[in-house]
Amino acid sequence: MKRKWISLLLTMTMMASMLTGCGGDAPSSGESQSADTGSSGAQESGDSQGGEQESGTSGEADGDLVPVTWMILGMDYEESDTWPTETFKDLQEALREYAGVELTMEGCDAQELDLLLAGSELPDIITVNRDYCNTLLTGKKVMKLDDYLDLAPNLESLSAIRMAAMRKYYSNGDGGLYFWTPFIGKEPVGSEEWNGFTIRWDWYKELGYPEVKDEDEFLDVVKRIVDNHPTTENGDKVYGVATFSDGSLWGWWAFGCFYGFHNLSDAYSIRIADNANEVVNNFTTMDSPVWHAIEYYYKANQMGIFDPDSLTMKGEDLNAKATNGQLVSPLCGWYKGSLYDNARAEDPDTLAGYMVLPVEGQYNWDGAQFNIGWQFYTGVSAETPYVEQIMKVFDYMNSEEGARMAYMGKEGRVWEMVDGAPAIKEEYIDLKLNGDSKEIAQKTNSMAAHMIGLSHSAVLSDGGIANLWNSPEIWKRTLTPLQQDFCEHYGVEVPSQAAQKLVEEGKAFDKSAGTMAQDVIALMPGIPADISRIDTRCTDIMIKAIPNLVLAEDQAAFDRIKEETLAELEAADIQTSIDWWSAQEKDIKEYLQTVE
Repeated sequence: MKRKWISLLLTMTMMASMLTGCGGDAPSSGESQSADTGSSGAQESGDSQGGEQESGTSGEADGDLVPVTWMILGMDYEESDTWPTETFKDLQEALREYAGVELTMEGCDAQELDLLLAGSELPDIITVNRDYCNTLLTGKKVMKLDDYLDLAPNLESLSAIRMAAMRKYYSNGDGGLYFWTPFIGKEPVGSEEWNGFTIRWDWYKELGYPEVKDEDEFLDVVKRIVDNHPTTENGDKVYGVATFSDGSLWGWWAFGCFYGFHNLSDAYSIRIADNANEVVNNFTTMDSPVWHAIEYYYKANQMGIFDPDSLTMKGEDLNAKATNGQLVSPLCGWYKGSLYDNARAEDPDTLAGYMVLPVEGQYNWDGAQFNIGWQFYTGVSAETPYVEQIMKVFDYMNSEEGARMAYMGKEGRVWEMVDGAPAIKEEYIDLKLNGDSKEIAQKTNSMAAHMIGLSHSAVLSDGGIANLWNSPEIWKRTLTPLQQDFCEHYGVEVPSQAAQKLVEEGKAFDKSAGTMAQDVIALMPGIPADISRIDTRCTDIMIKAIPNLVLAEDQAAFDRIKEETLAELEAADIQTSIDWWSAQEKDIKEYLQTVE
């Protein structure tokens, strides 16, 4: 129904424009993607509820319940065939009792949100990235929450630093509380690393598991595999490495973060390596994630193992090629497609899948401490009549009970107390190991961490972590044959421990190497219009340059195109943007030193 609602809004907007003969620019959307979403949002939650109710402000629910809609930018619940999940149904039930609310979840992309902002009504609750916060504040689209905090004591008490920082950096200067951020606590490791040198494991094993210490050695291994497997069983060409290009530059900086960075936008990253906590421009800094990726894929193209479709294809196409067995190394562990699931349906012991290699010198995407939370910002529509009930929703979502409910569902279904400790029920462990993917998603998937106050690995008062699935003891019991072979080769019990061992030995690093980085990321303000225009212009310059760089005939041609690109960026006033971002970094660091 939400799709119909937005289509109607678009039609009305177009008609109004034609009738008036003039129009204005829609609010700038800024960046709509982040690695923590990616990564992390769509991966973590599954998806959301369609439902027939168009808006949480459009009428009364049955009985005494009020209808509340929560929209999250970057999610797409309506398109999922596994929504609503059992976890969401449990959360709905809990919120009926706790807050008197009938909760509906919706997702949107940047275009859809721009259309909503051009209209007159937003959903009751909205979670956005930093760039939309300015639009919501200046347009008076979200309400100040200070007068209602007595209804949500957990919101204030969970992290005093978070709330003080929100008042300073996300209040449009008036010092009020308009937004809160999720995921307070330590970032969990996960059963596998997702970012790094991703490889087709059965073909890697054929070579005798050759050691890989850097990208040159990795590309050599990939080349050997392509030589051994030039085509699939169906006769389709096999490529060595590949990425995608439809998410602006997501596919061109995500891999490079493996070298010690965290993304801020397409144009900027923060250097975590060596506790630098330094904001760098991705286009003028030669060891940035973007330039790392460009040079990596240039090398691969010189070796004849780069998939040129990477310059035009979408993420879904990358997944499709992985599923079809045409890739030795897709961008990262999130783009494995369903190759392994399909192969395992025919051979339960197959090793035809992808794993991320542990490599000395790498930076793992885990280990960060979130004092202020993820860079997702939740506010309340200025038009909702249900602010008191919504504040009780926020109170629940920032409580221990709410965290466990949103990650695991209610006690007695997936998990239960055993000898005084929370434990996942055996039937669900068996489901996780042997069930089909749709049933697993419907019955075990967590809600998006975007909406939960505590991180997955926060230790609760019952002695267990919030998300019980995020436990090495559970991972050990749910290993696939592919993961078991990986573990046997590296002498570990779960796959992620291979990378962790390198960190413990001082041979690799994780995000704890940047102690202030996550807080700097969370407090970076929305980008002003003049800076946004420069960043957009410079991003377009890089997007146009990347094909020429990657496909350059030789190193001399590559260097010439690089110098031409840097000159074009300078002419586009990139230094003004760099100066602005650097000033924000300096101000935030000084602030954090006063509150930590």
